Amino acid sequence: MKNDITTRWNVNRKEMILKVLKQIAQSVFNHQKRKRGTVCRSPVIKPVIVSKRKPDKKKPKRRKKAPPVFQITGKSGLFFVEADDKKSAFKVKWDGRKGVCSCSDYQQNHKGNGYLCSHITAVRGGKSKLSVMAQKGSGKTDDEIYTALSKDFSEDKILYRSDGLRTIETIFVINRMNEVLGVTNWNFRHSTPKCNNGEYTCNGRVDVSINGKSTFRQQTGSCKMDTGSGLKLSNGEAQTGAIQMALKKCCSLYGVAGQIYRSDR
Repeated sequence: MKNDITTRWNVNRKEMILKVLKQIAQSVFNHQKRKRGTVCRSPVIKPVIVSKRKPDKKKPKRRKKAPPVFQITGKSGLFFVEADDKKSAFKVKWDGRKGVCSCSDYQQNHKGNGYLCSHITAVRGGKSKLSVMAQKGSGKTDDEIYTALSKDFSEDKILYRSDGLRTIETIFVINRMNEVLGVTNWNFRHSTPKCNNGEYTCNGRVDVSINGKSTFRQQTGSCKMDTGSGLKLSNGEAQTGAIQMALKKCCSLYGVAGQIYRSDR
């Protein structure tokens, strides 16, 4: 009888000890699962994978391409945008909400859905290249500014007129003035074009402010309605041609596009 009681006591004690060990192991397991997310290795419970999370792999960051920089001139809804490589220029109409561009990208993709090409985006956001004076301050000498103004244009921007003389589009001259001097450091004004024997003439004046000093240059521009190549211009086109010629001749006195006049001479 005494042996039976002893045997039962030993059995119950072993069961209690195993039960306590299992509880301890379970608490350790839960603790590791909550805190560390590692593999639990218990003397009672078989090892199990607590977490199946994969280690975070750092993906290399892609470098964003720098947005193109454009030369932007114009106002009152009509702008001329020249690429930074100075090989192309486009006309952009922007009314504050919608834009129209003359580039092939816009012509192919707009389809009336409000498509914005990079040139319209540049006009809308004002992402234009600062002038030389704005970038490096107004401390540049007159010689340095003249050197920047008189830098020769590439040959692909030079045009030939019907009379064989060389010329350049007005937009490139305006861009050069804006690039070097800044939009607010020069201005152009002209008289009303007058017609005499089928030829319009007008007087133009360019005022420039450099290093606190103001100077101006004056010239007369002319444009015939009969170009001599079979093409006849309207009154408005001839007046515009005379104004543009006056502007280019005034700017040439500051050195802009002087190469076409040196070649002609």
